[in-house]
Amino acid sequence: MRRDGAMTKEELLNLIDLLGQIRGPAEQRRLIEADPTWNMTVYLLRRYLKGMLVTPTSLARAAGAPYTTAVRRIEALLREGLIIRRPRSRSGRSYSVLPSRELLTRTLHYAQEAKAALAKAFGATNASTPFYLGASYLSARIIPHPSPLRVETGQARTLTVLLYDEPSFFVSESLQRELSRLIGCEVRFVGLPLDELRLRILSESEAKYPTVDIVAVDLPWIGEFASKRVLLPLNDLVAVSTINRADFHPAHWEAAHLAGRQYGIPFQTNSELLFCRRDIFEAHGLEPPATAEALLAAAAQVHAPREGMYGVGWTAAPGIPVGYAFMMFMADFGQPVLNLPRLGDGYDAMNSTGAELHAMVDTPRGRLAAQFMRELLRFSPPDTLSMSWTEQIRLYGRGQAAMTYAWSSRAAHFELDPDSPARGNTSYLPHPTGMPRSGRSRRNNVSALGGFVLGIPGNLPPERVQPVWHVIEWLTSPEVMKLFVHSGTMATPRFSVAVDPQVRALSPMIEAIDTMAKSGQFRLWPRPSVPQSSDIASHLGDEIHAMLSGRQTIREALRNAQHRIDQLFHVRCNSRRAMTLSVAPGSR
Repeated sequence: MRRDGAMTKEELLNLIDLLGQIRGPAEQRRLIEADPTWNMTVYLLRRYLKGMLVTPTSLARAAGAPYTTAVRRIEALLREGLIIRRPRSRSGRSYSVLPSRELLTRTLHYAQEAKAALAKAFGATNASTPFYLGASYLSARIIPHPSPLRVETGQARTLTVLLYDEPSFFVSESLQRELSRLIGCEVRFVGLPLDELRLRILSESEAKYPTVDIVAVDLPWIGEFASKRVLLPLNDLVAVSTINRADFHPAHWEAAHLAGRQYGIPFQTNSELLFCRRDIFEAHGLEPPATAEALLAAAAQVHAPREGMYGVGWTAAPGIPVGYAFMMFMADFGQPVLNLPRLGDGYDAMNSTGAELHAMVDTPRGRLAAQFMRELLRFSPPDTLSMSWTEQIRLYGRGQAAMTYAWSSRAAHFELDPDSPARGNTSYLPHPTGMPRSGRSRRNNVSALGGFVLGIPGNLPPERVQPVWHVIEWLTSPEVMKLFVHSGTMATPRFSVAVDPQVRALSPMIEAIDTMAKSGQFRLWPRPSVPQSSDIASHLGDEIHAMLSGRQTIREALRNAQHRIDQLFHVRCNSRRAMTLSVAPGSR
């Protein structure tokens, strides 16, 4: 838990909502005067943090005052440098309104002071006491077995759910029968390899009669699937549901959105972490590494290939695996692969469009990330450049690596194996920072957010949408998510499940993931969900793998990758502009 007064985006949204709920009744009872500037500022900040468009007209309407008064207040905010205009067309005749850096800075300082006051009011005894302004996670309770789904599903046939085929998603035959009994119809869970899953979802979206009811969507696919209308927007369904948004890890909930629309409900949290063998580090008198420099030093000390022990494992296989690895190492050095706008101590992955984006690969920090990857190879297994994610985690589970970069879901490979030396003996850490300082302040360790959300195919017949939605609500409930954790999911996007004593006893990773989520250490920006996400990873994979294999220099690899990624956005902005505009911010 962060103890420096910093706030996650979700905490800031919760505070804004709380202040609105407090101020509203006071205005209604005439204890305070309505303030158009306050109303507009709150409206602007709330929509900006949710990645939604604000126009001058909508901002004026939010003032709760005559239009001419609202316009004068908007002009005053512009003169003071608290809001800025961003053109929405080449002519410049239409534009959106955004909070300026100055307004965001003032808001953050005010929010931190308000949070400290609330923490004190709720019993925090000193400034270092962990306090999360979100779900009421402090009162841990044992979540009961799920009750049967009381809503008629309307499914006369089998209900089909597509999942990712890996241990953390494994649904045993007995669990499948139990879920079918509780839902009231036969439910068939189909597991597919990652690439096949994506292609199957795309194929189903073009079918006249879809055979799939619910799909598990990897977060980087959200941008692509939204632009192609593969998924049904869920805003209206969520608005009238009983789902408690505050109970979900904030970054995961946010990642299911694009341009103000929600396309899924978090189902499985998956983040890229550093796994460290505690016993090996203790035997060598080493501390868990918080920086890339410390990681390399520790890897050098424990690396003993003649004894079958490698310093650090990671996946640098051709294509998407090494492409994603480069993205995440670039994030360790404080920069995304695209020119996302700054937001607080990170980057805004929710308010950018294709027309504004270009690659940031051939940069000083891109070169630092590439050099770091070359250094890692010195202390890695010899077949790292061809090793799959599964092979990598098996090597760690067999006790042949002191550390490994891996997705959190992969912990199931050894945490469920009673013979693994890594079982119950692993520390789970966010990525070490490549450059520990940014300006005058120390950067927080962050890890790329991954995982899956459950979505509804966009072409599902209207009469089936409501029954399927009720099944998604039920599958993502705390009671059912606890069932999946016990079957091997190992990580959950719900705070309430993570603090269940029975769940925490399963693996130390569950508590570690929960703590990192509340600390805001999981971020979407290291692997932004844009429609070109898969192509970006593929292009990076080609060039970075050639660089690591010695077939080209760092300079050549970064220059080639920069050009190929920029071409993706150039082509999209010109020949596929209509598709881009179909998911423009604020569209309904």
